[in-house]
Amino acid sequence: MHGKLANAAGEGKRESRACSGFRPAAAHATLRARDPGEVQVMIDKVNLAEKFALFHSRWDPKIVGELNGQQVKLVRFMGDFVWHHHEEEDELFLVVKGEFVMEFRDARVPVR
Repeated sequence: MHGKLANAAGEGKRESRACSGFRPAAAHATLRARDPGEVQVMIDKVNLAEKFALFHSRWDPKIVGELNGQQVKLVRFMGDFVWHHHEEEDELFLVVKGEFVMEFRDARVPVR
């Protein structure tokens, strides 16, 4: 199995590196006010396809943004993705290309 994942994770593994040529979205935030006393935070969009094109290594997560205190990471992988647990964070797996089977104690779920 192989694929590319967009993974939103919290303050987890610090070995993940920011993708070359990219500053996390939180660094791009700009403040705009429509009315006095009103402040809006505008965050730049992140194009996942463009960010994936910047690297080709597998099992080397890249931080491409931050959302509500959670890091957004991209990773390419092939083969088994071993089950693991994070005490202080949740993970979201979004398959951008390819597929894999997520195995739970009582079920196998294809993710495409």
